[in-house]
Amino acid sequence: MIIQFLLSISAIISGTMVVSSIHPVYSVIWLVMTFISTGALFMLLNINFVGMILLIIYVGAIAILFVFIIMMLNLISLDLEITNTHILPLSLLVVLSLASQIMVANNFSFAFNNNTELINPLLLQPIQTIGQKLYTTFGPYLIISSLVLLVAMVGAIVLTIHYNQTSKKQDSFVQINRDKFY
Repeated sequence: MIIQFLLSISAIISGTMVVSSIHPVYSVIWLVMTFISTGALFMLLNINFVGMILLIIYVGAIAILFVFIIMMLNLISLDLEITNTHILPLSLLVVLSLASQIMVANNFSFAFNNNTELINPLLLQPIQTIGQKLYTTFGPYLIISSLVLLVAMVGAIVLTIHYNQTSKKQDSFVQINRDKFY
């Protein structure tokens, strides 16, 4: 119980430091700490699959990707003396509205599907249950999310590609169609 409380406090503090850090490298370090805390919290709550996926995917891949992207940025030219005190009232209003929405949502039960047997832990192990429901019931959602990730990947490639206009190029159509006096 004490370990869960400490991990929860650690996740909240490191999550707050992600958005309040001025330097992007420190923000990524706090993000890694947030992922580690929440992954360990999931493992303590016997949700091992989600905890391991969170640690492997987020810490192992995405956080390292963020570190490489930040290393490629020219941080010396950026002015990091930015004060965000003018947006504090607006951010508090957003946090309070989200907290009130969560409290109201906990009082109601919403049924997006009429599938009362979403996960039956008596028949299968947790990982088998997740796999079965992911590929049978939620198959279209899995395909849609993979298409969204594909579009995001192609968009990131298109945004970061730079064509070198000074390089020498060959136009095979012009070379084939020229005459002997040209």
